[in-house]
Amino acid sequence: MVKHQNKSNRKSKKALQLKKLSEQVPEQKYQKYQQEELLLFENDNQNESDQSVKQEQSNPKQEEDGDINQPQYQEEDSAQWVDEFDEKIQVDLSKQTKLRKLIKNGQNLVTGKEYQRKLREFYKTSQQNNEFLSWAQSKQQIKQEKDKFDQNQLNANLKELLSQNIQNQTTKSSLLPNRILQIEQAGIIKAKINTVIQSISFHKKLPIFAEGGFDKMVRIYQFNPNKQIQLIKSIALEKFPICKLQFMNENNNIIVASPFKTYLIEVDINTQKYKRIQSTLFAKHFNQSGKYNRQIEFAISEDDKYIALFNESGYIHILSGDSKILLNEFKQNEACKAVTFADEFLISAGQGGKIYQWSLQKQQIYNVFHNPGGFEVNCLDFKLDLLAVGSRTGIVNIFKLNSATKQFSKDPIKEIQNLTTSVNEVQFNKFCEILCISSKWKDSAIKLVHVDTFTVFENWPTVTTCLKKISAIGISNDSRFLVIGNEDGELRAFRLLHY
Repeated sequence: MVKHQNKSNRKSKKALQLKKLSEQVPEQKYQKYQQEELLLFENDNQNESDQSVKQEQSNPKQEEDGDINQPQYQEEDSAQWVDEFDEKIQVDLSKQTKLRKLIKNGQNLVTGKEYQRKLREFYKTSQQNNEFLSWAQSKQQIKQEKDKFDQNQLNANLKELLSQNIQNQTTKSSLLPNRILQIEQAGIIKAKINTVIQSISFHKKLPIFAEGGFDKMVRIYQFNPNKQIQLIKSIALEKFPICKLQFMNENNNIIVASPFKTYLIEVDINTQKYKRIQSTLFAKHFNQSGKYNRQIEFAISEDDKYIALFNESGYIHILSGDSKILLNEFKQNEACKAVTFADEFLISAGQGGKIYQWSLQKQQIYNVFHNPGGFEVNCLDFKLDLLAVGSRTGIVNIFKLNSATKQFSKDPIKEIQNLTTSVNEVQFNKFCEILCISSKWKDSAIKLVHVDTFTVFENWPTVTTCLKKISAIGISNDSRFLVIGNEDGELRAFRLLHY
């Protein structure tokens, strides 16, 4: 009895709802709705009936149109109206002077649709930097167009710069005075993210330099006429953090090394394409993660004729600078920490303080001598007849090459003890007048040494020179600029006014 009464109550409620619905829909479709509801009543499916009535009440207009799932609006990108005569109309662009700028490849007659497309392209290229019309574009669209325009402009500037045959100054201007160095700041670039700058390399013929770090980006800068740093190109390397990079100046390419990779990458800065430099012997000799650090480092000879690959396994591979083919390999009895080229010799340093001199012509060991104290060697650099050896104790020893015997002196001719922490980089300038030494373990730990007298310049850096922890240094080929990168991702350039 109770169930029958509940069913009658539900039927009365449904009847009231159908009555209200009949006022909203045409009479022709009212019977269709009533038949559907009676079937639902007979099945006593309350959930489905309530849902159908709610849907009918909320979308009566869609039911009149026939298809409920049909979209009410067209896509915003599609044209609202198309004129079929646009394809038939022929427009002569040469008749009016203001339309001649739309002519490309000598095509004067175009259809109406092509004429509209040319006008849109001309408007976008001519008005993309117009701030007065920026209200008609979204902020994201404005940013995308600006970034695209800036990148195209930078690519054009780099292409024009590489096509020029610029020869930097390669002769001494005058005798460099000691004690006081004329130097001034030339620019600062602050990184958007705190990425340690791992390496800096200058081009030998052009006033540009490149830097890279663990953010997998190679950035190329130039010095504008105002002697300020200007970014001209950025190249992203996928899954390849950068620990060292260096220019190959014959073909304007950059050689890049990455930690935990047993191969190098050669980057073409014109096309932004890169290719691997690899060999089966690299993986065999360098991929010994159980005993040694797998990180591959490299050095390039002054004439770009040779590339030396090494790591802590003790193996040193010599590659051809042109073909990147393996020419020879050396093996020292201890972990290799640093390598540099010295004319027809290759100089390598071991973990125990030994320094090896290899003959590239005879492909064998030529001489072995010790770094005083037997401390671990971190870095090497050679220029003219001087070899700078930076050690873990902060001492930099200078050895001289004997022109007759082609061997280095067993005892250093000078010990530079102006740094108190481990030396990470030593670098001579082109004329072997200045030696730059630095350490990353202390703020502003950098010194410039006058090579003729082996004395440190007193006036730089000062107390107010905020360089932070230095991670990379670079001296331009003409010795006019010194660029310093730190662990916060900042680049600071200094102008050496003597040159």
